Amino acid sequence: MQPFLIIYSNFPHCKEWQDDSFLGILDDHGVISYEKYWQLELAILQVTPMDKSGDAQHLLWPIFRIFSHAMLLFLSHHSEADGFSIKDMNNHAMRDFIERFQMIFEGFFRGELPSSAAILSYEKRNPLLELD
Repeated sequence: MQPFLIIYSNFPHCKEWQDDSFLGILDDHGVISYEKYWQLELAILQVTPMDKSGDAQHLLWPIFRIFSHAMLLFLSHHSEADGFSIKDMNNHAMRDFIERFQMIFEGFFRGELPSSAAILSYEKRNPLLELD
């Protein structure tokens, strides 16, 4: 898997954007595609230890934009005044997913991988990760 390509496929401001990416499916259909999210999560974890002033500088805007757009959609889902809803999750599963999503993205910006224990604490497991 190519982490840069996965990240850019979720970034709507570039030619690599894909309508069938995690963010594309969430935005267009109101569905969380775990298959696509697992790929995005792994890609972010793979680039997390990178020096943000060097190689990963060009990832700051795309990763922040993916995070902020998804968080806006999560917020819209919980607003009765907004017509957007995520169709495939109950409130408990949604809170759990948002917490995990936030932990992964915060890890990128902090420059530290979340601990294996933290990642494994969630009921849903990313099958692409090799964690003990």
